[in-house]
Amino acid sequence: MEKRYSKLNIAIMICVLTAVLVSVVVSFASIPLGQGINVGKKTDEKIDFSEKWTTESDLTVNINSFTVKADSLSRTEPYVLRKTIDKDIDKETLYIHSRNAVINVYINDEPVHTTAVNGMVKELSEFENFIFVSIPGNNVRKNIRLDIYRTDCIGELFIDEVRLCSGSDIMRELVMISAAPVVIGILLIVISIALLIYGIATRKKLESGMSSVYFSVFMLLMAFAVMFDTPLSHIVLNNPVFTEKCFKIILIASTPAFIAFIDSFIETEHFYPMKILSIVSAAIVPLFCLLDSFDIVHFEVLGVFWRIFLVIAGAVMTFETAKFLSSSRGTLSPYKKLPYIFLYVFEGLVIIDLVIYIQRTSGYDDLFFTRIGLLFMSAVTVISRFREILDMIKLGVQAGKIGKIAFTDANTGIGNVAAFRSKFDDLELKRTNYKYIAVIQFDVNNLKVINDTKGHEAGDLLIKRAAGIINLAFGNIGTCYRTGGDEFVALVTSESAPIVCEEAIDKFNRAIDKFNNDPERPFDLRIAHGVAYYRSDGDSDGTSLKDVHKVADERMYNNKKMLKARYAKSPEEAVVR
Repeated sequence: MEKRYSKLNIAIMICVLTAVLVSVVVSFASIPLGQGINVGKKTDEKIDFSEKWTTESDLTVNINSFTVKADSLSRTEPYVLRKTIDKDIDKETLYIHSRNAVINVYINDEPVHTTAVNGMVKELSEFENFIFVSIPGNNVRKNIRLDIYRTDCIGELFIDEVRLCSGSDIMRELVMISAAPVVIGILLIVISIALLIYGIATRKKLESGMSSVYFSVFMLLMAFAVMFDTPLSHIVLNNPVFTEKCFKIILIASTPAFIAFIDSFIETEHFYPMKILSIVSAAIVPLFCLLDSFDIVHFEVLGVFWRIFLVIAGAVMTFETAKFLSSSRGTLSPYKKLPYIFLYVFEGLVIIDLVIYIQRTSGYDDLFFTRIGLLFMSAVTVISRFREILDMIKLGVQAGKIGKIAFTDANTGIGNVAAFRSKFDDLELKRTNYKYIAVIQFDVNNLKVINDTKGHEAGDLLIKRAAGIINLAFGNIGTCYRTGGDEFVALVTSESAPIVCEEAIDKFNRAIDKFNNDPERPFDLRIAHGVAYYRSDGDSDGTSLKDVHKVADERMYNNKKMLKARYAKSPEEAVVR
């Protein structure tokens, strides 16, 4: 099945994946990855490292769960905390976990960790910071200094934990914390691959095929976003700016695939605004990255425009969903309605994020509610789609052979009249999705004469030979059916149908000539044919597929009269029925 928008849809998917690749490459090229992690040696000695830090004014503070209003700090002048170690702790690891805080670490006034030069982080306002510093053991007395700066965040800045311990111990703990998101990410990758295989395998048979392909791309991007938003990714990359930006870029890059999925998932013939939104969102991702890379406008500032765009896209999606639910009132079970209803929930959560961002002016970039909405949408859609797949597999196992028999002509092995009616009605309903639909009508001459003179076995052989030639010529460009005793139809939906049909007709005529030139042939084979085209953009042989079929049948009848007049060997053969 070749749809008008298949090339456009493929281009959209390529844009999404290219945007993510370009974004990550640009980020790697423009942001240093930090100093790396030294896990240090394992020790049984525990050192209390949260208490008795001193400020510049000689106040003593405990900095585990240290919280302060961000606007009480400066972006350029540090809030300084100091601590002195009087014992040898060679190769122990200083671990600090903070949020919304730029922390530079000095030991004996030598910088050992720098989150940002002079405390300036222009790219992000809110972020998590995981700091690992290996304490050198070249002397006993060590003076540790923390220079703490604010970001653009106007909420709270806090230091969640400060520990001096074995690097391997804290790494083990953080890996365990990251285990659930990583497992979820891997699960999403497996699901996305399964949906991709399912979508590609069924794209010519089921309307849900392409929506599964789009959803698999969306799920794959979501999987990487989930795994980037973990302590483990911060630890491995050791750069909060890079890690947080990658997370947000991938999250934004999932938007075109999500919109394309919704467009193909909702049962409607055309909805151009959705396609336009998908293309626009695919263009926004690399644009954001380029503007940020050239330091024209920072990614944080551009993020608000993405939120507004997402609200607009959500409004379009919810409008189309409401229209579909209204038109299908009473025909969908509550379970079937669930994915559509969750679009409303998703739109509401995006609006909440946007309102919070605008009210706080700057500094809110968690996308918390948007992420929750996407995860819920993903979960509900996965459950819905996999239930659909499992139901299809179950039905296929139970009725595969019966279905094949029910839609296959027993004598020729091609589709029967029931299969033709099902396909024809489906194409009639969705005819505007195709540039061309060709209908080729066939009629085998002299079946009654051969049955009467040579017997029904010869008549059956005539039908088999005719079906073989028709399927040889048209089977690789369309689908062939036996619709009556001596009648056949081929349906072709190629975008270049007039060209491929002309080539197939030439191949068809040469095959008949080859059969009739065989001196040992059991009979002469004459097959009348007529072709007509439905064209969605005008110059069509009919306004409906039924009209086109009627024109093809009339042309076949004229061709039949011509063949009868030319090749009839008896008055009975000359009769046109």
